[in-house]
Amino acid sequence: MKIVFTKHALEKFVVLKRLGWNITRVKIKQTIKKPKWEGTSRFGQETAMSLVDEKHIIRVVFDREGDISA
Repeated sequence: MKIVFTKHALEKFVVLKRLGWNITRVKIKQTIKKPKWEGTSRFGQETAMSLVDEKHIIRVVFDREGDISA
């Protein structure tokens, strides 16, 4: 599966880093490929969630087109 990061996602990495969260592309890819929880957003997009630590989760919202996730 090919994962393409949107401009919004790339900008979000910068914001999260500034706030003290070291969320990497690897963590996002792991979350999409092997989520702890899965769901659907209110707009019908897929969501994948995994633990960041004992008190926090990361929720990745993405679209899947064939073999490409964005």
